[in-house]
Amino acid sequence: MGQHHKLLERQIKRKLKNGETIPDSFLELFDAISSSYEHFENDRRLLERAMTISSNELRENYEQLAVQAELKRSNAELQSFVSTASHDLKAPLRTIGSFAQLLGSKQDLKANPENKEFLNFIIQGVKRMSNLIDDMRDYAKLGNQKELQEIIDPSLILDQVLQNLNYAIVESQANVIIKNKIPKFTTFPSFVSQIFQNLIGNSIKYRSERPLEITIDCYTEGEKTIVSIKDNGKGIPDAEKDKAFKAFVRLSSSKNTDGSGLGLSICKKIVDGWAGEIWLETKVNEGTTFFFTIPNEEVIPQASQQQTETLVSEA
Repeated sequence: MGQHHKLLERQIKRKLKNGETIPDSFLELFDAISSSYEHFENDRRLLERAMTISSNELRENYEQLAVQAELKRSNAELQSFVSTASHDLKAPLRTIGSFAQLLGSKQDLKANPENKEFLNFIIQGVKRMSNLIDDMRDYAKLGNQKELQEIIDPSLILDQVLQNLNYAIVESQANVIIKNKIPKFTTFPSFVSQIFQNLIGNSIKYRSERPLEITIDCYTEGEKTIVSIKDNGKGIPDAEKDKAFKAFVRLSSSKNTDGSGLGLSICKKIVDGWAGEIWLETKVNEGTTFFFTIPNEEVIPQASQQQTETLVSEA
């Protein structure tokens, strides 16, 4: 019996004469009214709580959307600026490089080896600056435009990257071993290409005197797929491991090689966009293994996907 029912019953009893009782039909009616009122009160409290929670969630969602919109606008402005700046910067660089080469062709550099050395410094500096501009542009372009992503086969992209690196692979006499097939997942094809290009390129660039061997493999661990690229190159000192993925940081082993210091930071930004992880294990004079995780996905074959869409549209 509810609280309001008891209160109503006491008020009625005060009006009754001695010896009179409340009819059972009235008591049943009181029970029904009291029960309905309690249900109403419970529903009202639940509705008020739901409205409070919904209001807070709406406010939080609005604030998040506002932040995302501002980030999207800022990213668009950054990409536009970097694209324009890279174009404007590369034009004079091409001019400097062209005139340096022209100057070299007009002079007898054999008679003056010092001039040849100076011209080589200029040409190599122009190339490094041009590569740095390209890397900065690529770094700024990294985004999360899911509507432009597609299901990709990393094995096909890996084959293309190895073709692109064929000259460097042949020149370094590298033996590239591919073990397990990397599963398909949804992303930008260029992202996977950049990761393979950077990591395999690093293995070639920082090789040791012994024959180079690069092993590419993958395995599943829990809910994630881990891809590994292992080499037997120079390795990285322990003191420098934590700096490997920072932008514009060049390690001690990079002193005599070309590069902008952005390659590994680009890889990290791509993997971070997958909500994944990237790390390395290394030992000086023994080699380095890079690991990165990719999303595990249930990939629907293209034919089955089309059939599913047809069935849904006809339903």
